[in-house]
Amino acid sequence: MAEVKSAPAPAETREIALSSTATTSPMSSQQSNITVIPIVPLTSEAFAAFGQVIQAYSESHPARKSIKITPANAGTAEKFHKLCLPFSSYPAEASASTGISIYRCQPLQDICDGITTLHTLERHLYTNQAFIPMGRGDGEGLEDPTDRYLVVVAHNGQDDRPDMKTLRAFLAKTSQGISYNAGIWRK
Repeated sequence: MAEVKSAPAPAETREIALSSTATTSPMSSQQSNITVIPIVPLTSEAFAAFGQVIQAYSESHPARKSIKITPANAGTAEKFHKLCLPFSSYPAEASASTGISIYRCQPLQDICDGITTLHTLERHLYTNQAFIPMGRGDGEGLEDPTDRYLVVVAHNGQDDRPDMKTLRAFLAKTSQGISYNAGIWRK
């Protein structure tokens, strides 16, 4: 079990406290040291070691210089090329394939005094995995969608568990999607 504590900090930076027992899926219920790490805004640069940010950037955003952008649909749209490439390295004997699935995620409900508990971290060894918020919509859209979400990631350690020294937390806007690299632990 890992406790997550959000504390006020300058600008868009917040802090998160996670128990250093947060190592497997499911995590140990044993209590241990509490580690405080910053929750930083999700940017392509800050997230690069863990995956890619999937986002359409405004005309004045500096990230546009490093992305191929072309007009599309008779000039009524812009295409941001290859922000994330599907990756799969399943062993041949796995008879597995890469696909697109939709998750209907619910906001955290167990927040008390800015603290919540992370019960699991997970990873996909053979594929990357993308999450792209779909937002509001008639009929099947979420009734009360949020405008941001928490992304918690860690690299794999030498013991094949999350390396808690690499644990990072990002605050993503719902205008941003993410693609986790294969093997990245995440919540």
